[in-house]
Amino acid sequence: MKKEREKATKKEWNETHFTVGKMWAQNAGQDQDDRERPFSEHSLRDFKRLEDRMKVDPFWQTSFSDITSDDVVSAYARLSKSSNPRASNGGKTTGNLFFRMLGTAAQYHIDKNLPPDTRNIFQTALKKRRSKARARSRTITAEPGALKRWWDAVKNLRASADSGDKRKRSSGILADYQLLVLLWGGRKTETLELKWSDVDLKNKIVTFVATKNGEKHLFPLAPLAESILVDLQAMHKQWS
Repeated sequence: MKKEREKATKKEWNETHFTVGKMWAQNAGQDQDDRERPFSEHSLRDFKRLEDRMKVDPFWQTSFSDITSDDVVSAYARLSKSSNPRASNGGKTTGNLFFRMLGTAAQYHIDKNLPPDTRNIFQTALKKRRSKARARSRTITAEPGALKRWWDAVKNLRASADSGDKRKRSSGILADYQLLVLLWGGRKTETLELKWSDVDLKNKIVTFVATKNGEKHLFPLAPLAESILVDLQAMHKQWS
């Protein structure tokens, strides 16, 4: 009788109190020593980042036992939108990541608290519905000679700026920008938003602040990148 009462109590609690948010926290808070593969630092950061974003949505407070397929699809549509202009896929990548991790959290909850034949609605409701990432267009392709053509085009921009015509000085800035993006392997928006305060010429370090994941990224200054920045700084002072 005691075991039956305990089972009944647990079932009632799961049906009325176990929300999406609690399911997420239970999965994220697992003892790392008990896991076959401990969460990576990157995964732990994703848990925190996604939780901060999603916990303001009503879906976060929905009871796990009350969730329908339509609820999952609607929440996925809402949470796959981003107001961040740097999100190349409009937030769909974040939506895919979040609901994939929710599927894992739901399975952990099922294995821990529910009958083994319980359906994982996060895995079934979005089957064939997940957004496909949009392929990024590339300036430089694997086609033979593509890099040389690009390099020649940048050199022509630089030559145009050095011709003495003040109206073409901006061509030099564009050429330098293209080179810096290539040298740093950075996103174009991250490079565009750099400020002189982010550049440490003394210690030869540039700090990317406006990154997609919101974390600062330090990058060493190679000699070519340093010379470009020194010339740009001199030009900036001349124009000021």
